[in-house]
Amino acid sequence: MFALSSARSRAIAAGALGLLLLAGVSTTAAVDRGPGVTLWLSIGLSTAAFVAVATTVTVVILSTIRPLAALRASARAITAGDPQATAKVSGPEEVASLARDFNAMTDALAAKAKEYIDTTNLTGVTLLRVDKDNRVTFLNDAMCQFLGKSREEILGTPIVEYLHPGDVASTTEAVRQMARSKRLARGIMSRYITPMGTRVTEWNGYPIFDEEGRYAGVHGTGRDITERKRAEDALRESEERLRSLFEASPDAIILSDLNTNIIMVNHQAVRLLRYDNAEEVIGRNSLEFIAPEDRQRAAENALRTLQTGAVQSVEYTILRKDGTSFPAELSASSIVDAQGRPQAFTGVVRDITQRRRAEQALQKAREDIESRVERRMQQVNGYGLTFRELAVLHLVAAGESDKEIATVLSISPLTAHKHIANILEKMGAASRTEAGVRALREGLLD
Repeated sequence: MFALSSARSRAIAAGALGLLLLAGVSTTAAVDRGPGVTLWLSIGLSTAAFVAVATTVTVVILSTIRPLAALRASARAITAGDPQATAKVSGPEEVASLARDFNAMTDALAAKAKEYIDTTNLTGVTLLRVDKDNRVTFLNDAMCQFLGKSREEILGTPIVEYLHPGDVASTTEAVRQMARSKRLARGIMSRYITPMGTRVTEWNGYPIFDEEGRYAGVHGTGRDITERKRAEDALRESEERLRSLFEASPDAIILSDLNTNIIMVNHQAVRLLRYDNAEEVIGRNSLEFIAPEDRQRAAENALRTLQTGAVQSVEYTILRKDGTSFPAELSASSIVDAQGRPQAFTGVVRDITQRRRAEQALQKAREDIESRVERRMQQVNGYGLTFRELAVLHLVAAGESDKEIATVLSISPLTAHKHIANILEKMGAASRTEAGVRALREGLLD
């Protein structure tokens, strides 16, 4: 039982004690006066003494219970998330001392909480705790700034009020799974509607349970990753565009590491090498597809690519899956990192079979004309035409244009045009057609 330390309690107790003593003295005196007086006097004094004692006890109880009730209310307020709640210092000394100790404890708790919040604010991490109904029970300053509201406006509100409508269902389900698994969940992506617009956050959350093991809410830490997400999306879109260009290229494109092992090919490369799919090609060394007589040169060109950054239009014989081969033109370049260090090779391979055939046809045509001209040069022509002019005249008579003549004779169109001008002047012809007809009639052409 608490000692009676307040002045009022001590006064009441003293009065009650005095009444009890008075009752004893009065009863003794009344005995001398007679039985009747003694009975009524005893009843009256006993009643007065009882009332005094009861009043004293009531005052003592109330002076103890009321401060304890206030102390309990303060404790509940702190439990509910108000660290600033304090107890009123009143009542008996023991109760008042308990209240002072309680306030000191809450001050220390508030200081620790502030220190914790200040520390988390320095990291830029947002902290949030919600109860089992997803209502906010705690958040740090960073989260308040992120949502653009004061702590008082946010506490007690459903967190879904701030979520992007498209993410409410997925985030709610993530919280449910967390509660069922009773484990830490990482990398939960959620969009929030904020004064800065829609922002993307990445959360790590841990479920909270009460003493009886019942789910009580979630404690989470998050980061605003909007800029990172935008960069990732932009990179992904860029990669998709490059992949589209990579696959749409009419040329075969082969990507290999620094050891010339193939790590990526496009569809055209698979088709050109006559494989069924890219998986058959990836992982093999690119030198395997080059004819043995060209491999040493190819290895040297790979080293030169690393040294100079690129090698252009090198011709090799390429081997197909079915054992056939074809002439190809390859241009290679090195892929470097941010520091300029080579990381891989990219090669563009073009089948030049048709070009080779065209070149061979031109060579044959050139040799045929030169052979015919040589035979005619053994005969004297009255116009003094040179070997080249006589060769040009053969093609003029065949109806070839300046460009076609230049192609067959491996000269420029301008040079071909000058030769034609000289021919017309020497023959005194007014046109190409006249020069060709006269050359045929006079036997200048074979």
